[in-house]
Amino acid sequence: MIRTAIVDDDAVFCAFAEQCIAEYAAASGIEIETEVFFSSEDFFAHCGSGFDLILLDIELGGMNGIEAGERLRRTEQKEQSQILYISAKESYAMELFHNRPFDFLVKPVSKERLFAALQEYVRVYAANAEFFVFTHDRKHLRVPASDILYFQSNRKKLIVAAVHEYIEVYEKLETVLQSPQGSRFLRIHRCYAVNPQQIAAFSYEEVTLTNGERLGISRSLRQSVSERLLAAAHIRMLEGRRIP
Repeated sequence: MIRTAIVDDDAVFCAFAEQCIAEYAAASGIEIETEVFFSSEDFFAHCGSGFDLILLDIELGGMNGIEAGERLRRTEQKEQSQILYISAKESYAMELFHNRPFDFLVKPVSKERLFAALQEYVRVYAANAEFFVFTHDRKHLRVPASDILYFQSNRKKLIVAAVHEYIEVYEKLETVLQSPQGSRFLRIHRCYAVNPQQIAAFSYEEVTLTNGERLGISRSLRQSVSERLLAAAHIRMLEGRRIP
């Protein structure tokens, strides 16, 4: 799923853009969730992160689109959201450069031009994206799969142990592991699934993660876990021997 935000104080354009995105989603078969905000302040007050693509108007009252882009790039998820700037003027190129926008559309925006931008986003970013989206403290949190050390089932909740933070969400471990990005994780216990890329060392009975944590492997899974980790280590060794 792609999460999209429209941040524009023009209600007519917001309705038009939202309809275009819905039509693109239906035509492409891609699930897209869209939220509309009529100011940058409203956007940051309600969320400010967790979106994949943000259609951001430059000429906003209060905090304008350039200032909003700067603030977005200072957040913890500063590079995970792509900014699609919208403006009635064409003279902003140099001012926008440091905010690293994905694209820039000049109003009036046609459906064809917006479709083309969405298609390019999907081609460049969404096709290879591997993120988990969780709801935490009433906000959507988008966590790269590569940053997650392990998942821990804790009754009705799931502890997401990432490189920089630990969060607790209402989710089931089985549901997470059944997702496309969840298939990369290795179940080592009824309550634990680890990211093989974050394993620094392992034995028959436990794994040691890159942050130094040690997690035990349940008896029933030791053979299968050992075989998978040894196979992965063998593949990495062979790849390391290849001559560029």
